[in-house]
Amino acid sequence: MGGMRFSDGSASLVSALLGAGLAVGLVYGGHALLAEADTDPDSPSASDVADGDVCDLMEEMMAYAIQFVDAQERSTTLLNDSTTDEATAMAAIHDIGEAILEWSERIPEYLRAAAEIVDDSEMATAFEKIADAEEEMYRIQGQAMIDAGSVTEYGKAVMDMAFDDGFLDLVEKDALSTSIAQPYVLAVCGVDIITGESDADASLKGKAVALGEAVAAYFLDWDGTTLPEITEAGGNYYLDMDYVAPQSEGIVLSDQWAVDAADWCVEVALEDDLTVVFSYSARQGPSQAACASPGSSADPS
Repeated sequence: MGGMRFSDGSASLVSALLGAGLAVGLVYGGHALLAEADTDPDSPSASDVADGDVCDLMEEMMAYAIQFVDAQERSTTLLNDSTTDEATAMAAIHDIGEAILEWSERIPEYLRAAAEIVDDSEMATAFEKIADAEEEMYRIQGQAMIDAGSVTEYGKAVMDMAFDDGFLDLVEKDALSTSIAQPYVLAVCGVDIITGESDADASLKGKAVALGEAVAAYFLDWDGTTLPEITEAGGNYYLDMDYVAPQSEGIVLSDQWAVDAADWCVEVALEDDLTVVFSYSARQGPSQAACASPGSSADPS
């Protein structure tokens, strides 16, 4: 994988850290979205859920979390872009760190409120343990990002975390407790507390990413004349007569257009609700939003 071209070779280190998932808090941070996102909702409590339904809290929690996911993807792309200079990268890392610190405060509030109202004592304990682990784990990581003076310095901090028994214990505690709570919340509420996606969301995203990556690959060897077009035949999607992906029941190709290699978009939607969409564009990458208009200066939103 390519990366930022720094004289000290730190690009490969950052790429490795991102790829290994040690910087897992990046999932909830991002440089581009922070100025736009509503990151100060009212703090939750058990009294906020009049009917005692833990699903309300889980849905609110994931709605809060999802605003950082698209930004994480853009930030990862930025940090692995060979043209990104260190100053730009550090601005992104510091902004992500601020977001992760906020995450370390806000998400435990939702989890502890859920623990107060859930009827299952095992689930209540799991929620409490996740809250404790994420509060400390993301506080440590967020502060490391904010304190870092260079990409290399942050990389070293992450490597220290990777070999710190205390930090690894927090990661293990978080993973084990989440593995207990996830099936419960998915079965009762229909939402995945790891990805924040419903089954329909995951299917839409997967299809949009498959089609979008095919268009992106097409433009790598573009002849400068023939624009790409996704076609459907025999239950499959094709691009330039090449197989891309199977069609899925309940999902339709709702929009596609291309102006050039820097301006294109493909979008899929639920067949029974065309307002539920996922797109992949040259500007935005994967996005839980509709395609913008061709030639528009604005990203999908």
